[in-house]
Amino acid sequence: MVRLVHHQLTMAMVAAVTMALAYGGAIVVSDYTARRDSLQSQIEQIAQDHQKAAEDFIAGYRLVLIAIAETDCVKTRDGTSCGALFARLNQRFPAAVNFAATDSAGIFVASGKPFPGGKPTNISQAPFFINLATKGSLFEVMDPHTGPVSGQVVTGLAIPLRDTSGQFSGILGLSLEFAELDDRWRQLPGPKDMPALVFDRAGRLIHSSPAAAAVPALPRDASPAFVDSLSSASGLATLAGRQWQYHRETIASAGWTVLAMHPAPYGILEYLHDTPLLFQLLPPAVVLALVGLWLAAREFRHLVGLEHAVESRTRELSEANMRLARSAQELETLTWVASHDLREPSRAVATYVSMLERRYGGQLDDDGRAFIGFARDGAKRMNELVLALLDYTRISRIDDPLGQIRPEQTINRVVGDLAPLVEGLHAEITIDHPLPVLNIRDGHLDILFRQMIENALRHHHPDRRPSIHIGCDGTGPDAEFWVCDNGKGIAPEYREKVFTMFQRLDPLSVPEGTGIGLTLCTRVIDHYGGRVHISDSPQGGCCFRFTLPLAARKQAVS
Repeated sequence: MVRLVHHQLTMAMVAAVTMALAYGGAIVVSDYTARRDSLQSQIEQIAQDHQKAAEDFIAGYRLVLIAIAETDCVKTRDGTSCGALFARLNQRFPAAVNFAATDSAGIFVASGKPFPGGKPTNISQAPFFINLATKGSLFEVMDPHTGPVSGQVVTGLAIPLRDTSGQFSGILGLSLEFAELDDRWRQLPGPKDMPALVFDRAGRLIHSSPAAAAVPALPRDASPAFVDSLSSASGLATLAGRQWQYHRETIASAGWTVLAMHPAPYGILEYLHDTPLLFQLLPPAVVLALVGLWLAAREFRHLVGLEHAVESRTRELSEANMRLARSAQELETLTWVASHDLREPSRAVATYVSMLERRYGGQLDDDGRAFIGFARDGAKRMNELVLALLDYTRISRIDDPLGQIRPEQTINRVVGDLAPLVEGLHAEITIDHPLPVLNIRDGHLDILFRQMIENALRHHHPDRRPSIHIGCDGTGPDAEFWVCDNGKGIAPEYREKVFTMFQRLDPLSVPEGTGIGLTLCTRVIDHYGGRVHISDSPQGGCCFRFTLPLAARKQAVS
């Protein structure tokens, strides 16, 4: 009997110990797997944050160059006027070192700052100039280098300039302090044991995060062969004599490579070093006796972890708000320059041309009066371009309340505003009834339908009375609208191009317009997570089809 009791107690103890060890083992395996997966996610996030910060930095200044390329002095290569404008722009943008422009031979025609010795170099043999001039590149970013004007480490941005026939006629460039981008990278959050490295096209190290300083023997540069050897986006690599777990991202607009790394492998010894396992592996009797306290302690640790996560997230949001405020300030600066410096010359030209026509119009022949008309139209188009660019920057600032909008009311208002154009063309506009209620800002919906309808009217077929049909399918998760016409239509190979800013497929036959209208539509649709594409119209023209959120998705959009 005693032996039986002793045997039963022993078996119960063995069972209890086995259960405790099994439970503790399951906890360890689960926690280790979660930590390993979380580590890879953190590495990927660090690389993606560096990539996005660079792309946002480059894209912002690219818009600045596009706007400046439309000024009269750049189009006419007026070196004096452009030099004065570039000098003012150098003062407006804190990160700008120098704005400059060249002719088609690579000779500088204007610069915001004087070159050393007063003799600018010919850049016709520079790789970025060759790519823009002969290879059809639309945008070039230069690797960090010592600038010839300031002697600072700069990076360069350049876009091609083209004459009225579309031929290459020079470049417009901007040198920026590389320290500005480097500071943005350094302000990104990241663990101390996860260095981030950025290499240029030649494999030179151009940035290393603060965490890299704590990792010994990281090289200051690497050969292109090393960067190219990282064939996959994530994996293991040997660097500085040891293995690293890495994730690779490419900054597409610049051709630079971002590497976020962590010492590898993350094995059980590293996990034991990071994680207290004593209470999970205590003898079964103690574990089972103190299970309540252990669960309470685990819950307490969970609450403390949540508190730390909230604090960490609060810091990240605060830093993101600071970056957002700085971006908003740069956008305000661009808006101010566009509304004052860029519009002022066009207003002056229009004023003096009008005075010239009133005072001397009777003394001019037909050619002279036609020339005055051309000058006035050019000034008007410049002013419209600047205003359209301002509308583009203000899309995200429309502060109409987000509510349930009936599209018919907005469409009828837009058609009423366009009444002179509609009546002049004897156009027919039909609307399916009823259209579904949308969860959208009325100002955004007004921009969307105004641009779509006006675009269809201006590009009507010369042999047909304009006819526009607006309909919608509201049976899916989103409302799919279509605006179909019987106009000239758009060839399939150009249907993506029409949404690009300043792209106009037929500027000679339809001189009105700025080339930004459909880009405004795309930005509004993207703002609500929608999609847009072009298809053939049953009427012989084309159909613009796009999706917008229904009123049922109000909470998600908000």
